[in-house]
Amino acid sequence: MPNVLVSFLGTGNYLEGIYYYGDKESGPTRFVQSAIVDIFCHDWTNEDRILIFATRSAWEKNWDSPDGCKHAIESVLNDQGPIVTPIEIPEGSSVDKIWEIFTTLAESFNENDEIYYDMTHSFRYIPMLGIIVLNYSSILKGVVIKSVLYGAFETIGTLKEVEQLPVMERKAPIFDLSSFVFLFNFVNAVNIFQKAGRADELLQVILTERNSLQQKKFRYKNIQQDEEFLLDALNQLKPAIENIYGFTRAVRMCRGRDIRGFNYSFKLGNKNMVGPVKALAPLLDKIGAQVSEFEENNAYNMILAAKWCINYGLIQQAYTFLDEGVISVLLERVIGPEKIIDRDLRVALSSLLSPNRDKPGFETEVDDAMLRPIVKTMSKEFFDAFSMILQYRNDINHAGEKSKVESSDILERKLQEIVTVIEDNLSDYAIDKEE
Repeated sequence: MPNVLVSFLGTGNYLEGIYYYGDKESGPTRFVQSAIVDIFCHDWTNEDRILIFATRSAWEKNWDSPDGCKHAIESVLNDQGPIVTPIEIPEGSSVDKIWEIFTTLAESFNENDEIYYDMTHSFRYIPMLGIIVLNYSSILKGVVIKSVLYGAFETIGTLKEVEQLPVMERKAPIFDLSSFVFLFNFVNAVNIFQKAGRADELLQVILTERNSLQQKKFRYKNIQQDEEFLLDALNQLKPAIENIYGFTRAVRMCRGRDIRGFNYSFKLGNKNMVGPVKALAPLLDKIGAQVSEFEENNAYNMILAAKWCINYGLIQQAYTFLDEGVISVLLERVIGPEKIIDRDLRVALSSLLSPNRDKPGFETEVDDAMLRPIVKTMSKEFFDAFSMILQYRNDINHAGEKSKVESSDILERKLQEIVTVIEDNLSDYAIDKEE
């Protein structure tokens, strides 16, 4: 995918200095743009682009003069380097002009561009506007924010102090603020998880940022401390998020064994609890709170999974988990967990709980002596609820292509009533062994 540097040129009287990031350092320059190109874009090709946005007054003052930004950038590019494109924007003196800037920025990106966004000389509202445009373009064109860069020349000292220093002693760091973009993306992923019960985005955000930081560390040797801490946190977090992702897939695919075995327990280590890592901690608590009821190796997880499905509109899966979950819970508690997947026992118990048990001459195909006490202890409401589970699950699985079917509204609305009855009967269920 093509790389694109996006930068804004101002009207300031910029002093000459040296910029650095990791173990890489620029040559002396008045313009942070040329320093960024020197450090971050030195191996780019003519398939990549450098976009410099500026108002007319900035062009006239700082672009094309012998000591201007254009010549500073060109001096650090190789012959096969990226194309440098100046793009004029209005002063932004009204809301209409700001929207014009928005449109100009958005139209300058191509499909799947990888963006390095330099916000050093962005005027007032431009940093916010730039991030919004990039987020907009990520959906519209699939662009990816690789880095958000800021040349912190002011860390050297006041203007007067800097002027008194030799140029070679004027060394300013370039901050990469990409961890804020990661946090923004992670917040969105947590929001999707909370509202839709999907962890695909959570895992993708974690893996993408982890991979990006690993590549950056390899390329620049030394990365920022906040990035080191974040990389360590992501390495800790990856197995936990993979576990959550596996759970949400198991729910959608109705994988009972995976659901019975699911457990989530994760806390970030207390060390390095600063910056982006500190911001992650309360979000991770929110994720954990949504699955805190699930206990490892517990058949009742299937009933909890049914409730999860109701919350997220997975109606077909909810009926499946209720039907199979009731059988699994009762077999686990009456006979033992080793018999949960015994097909003959499952069929027998399902028959005992169905309306078929009241038919003359009803018998199961196995010795059901240990199962029959269940029929005595369950309430009429339980049997009615289980009968509806069988009926409605069958209705859904046949796509409503039967002579007698229920409406979508009924199938969804009845679920909560059914779950309440099932939970009341199963939560403290135990067989009297003497019966």
